[in-house]
Amino acid sequence: MRYLHWIGQIRDLMKAQLLAYCMLTGLLVKAQWQATNNPNTQIQCIAAEGSTVLIGTGGGGVYVSTDNADTWSSPSDCCSDFVLPYIWCTAIEGSEFYAGTTSGLYRSVDGGATWDPINNGLTGADTMVSAILRDDTTLFAALQSGVFRSFDNGANWTNASVGFTGNARALARHGAYLFAGSAGAGVFRSLDNGDNWAAASVGLTNGVVNDFQSVGADLFVATNEGVFRSTDNGDTWTAVNSGILTLTIWDLLLVNGHLYAASMGGGIYVSTDNGASWSTDNAGLTYTSMSSLAAGDTYMYTGVAAMGDVFRHALPAVGLDEGVSGSLIRVYPTLTTGEVIIEDKATPAMDRTVCVIDALGRTLKTIRIGYAQRASLYLDGTAGPYNLEIRSADRRVASYRVVKQ
Repeated sequence: MRYLHWIGQIRDLMKAQLLAYCMLTGLLVKAQWQATNNPNTQIQCIAAEGSTVLIGTGGGGVYVSTDNADTWSSPSDCCSDFVLPYIWCTAIEGSEFYAGTTSGLYRSVDGGATWDPINNGLTGADTMVSAILRDDTTLFAALQSGVFRSFDNGANWTNASVGFTGNARALARHGAYLFAGSAGAGVFRSLDNGDNWAAASVGLTNGVVNDFQSVGADLFVATNEGVFRSTDNGDTWTAVNSGILTLTIWDLLLVNGHLYAASMGGGIYVSTDNGASWSTDNAGLTYTSMSSLAAGDTYMYTGVAAMGDVFRHALPAVGLDEGVSGSLIRVYPTLTTGEVIIEDKATPAMDRTVCVIDALGRTLKTIRIGYAQRASLYLDGTAGPYNLEIRSADRRVASYRVVKQ
């Protein structure tokens, strides 16, 4: 028995040494992508909220999962009036689902069981809807024929493309500006809720805009020549592609201080330093051409372009602030009725600002907490997920996800 006890002590010591070695050399196994119970049809786009996942397919309609992609509904009758119901974009807003298709925009209010067209006023030679954005009480849609908006929840649409050229492809709200990306003419922005647009592409080397992502005061754009960042509300853009080997980037997603990029050919890239450098995050993936990214409360998801595979990945850990140097930040409770506490044990103390961003990417408010080691804020919006982006004076940023009940 003494011999066995001695062997056990040696074994425990070896385990501790191996663990320490792995921590020092970065060999600890990271969370991996896991294949889900796939619907086996071409994945065009993904939206997620809570445990609900909504995917649009190329010719197969819309699938819905309410259990983190463990199981999927049968394809819905979305767009059954169209021969090939290609779904180019999806969105979830509370109990409402949206699907942008080759034949216009559709909405479901019963969990995806049935869909109704909301196309009155969507005009032009091509009514393919590539992006949907809700900005306060206004809905925006990006079409091949320009940018359209609705003030009555989609019942009626008007063209809002004055100054915009090309096929609209991506939409975003960033601070006071509304941004729209085109499929060849670059980036445009509006200061008057879409009444007028002006080109904002200085520094871009490619005019195909696939997606936007706000990170605090900075705005990122995904193009066919990589990722670009603007620190001046779109006045100028700078390429931030160190580590990205495949430059066709389809989608961007910010989760808990990690900025992810879905590429065509290089899989998933991730940056934890506000785009300064990127590394691959492909463990578990069996393909490298990814069409989309989305995040719920527990998992993030990606879809394989031209294939029927959906993968999920545990959300990156919240707690250690990897984006803001010299800091350990704690945000709690992550499930709240409204109040959120931020504790910051910085060495040395740093000036901080917090941006509250809702599930649609809208910045609801910005609060300067200064050098305080403990601060509280209240989520004024409706129930659902929010990102708290904490930015330091050295322009680094970390993001934390909380859910209001």
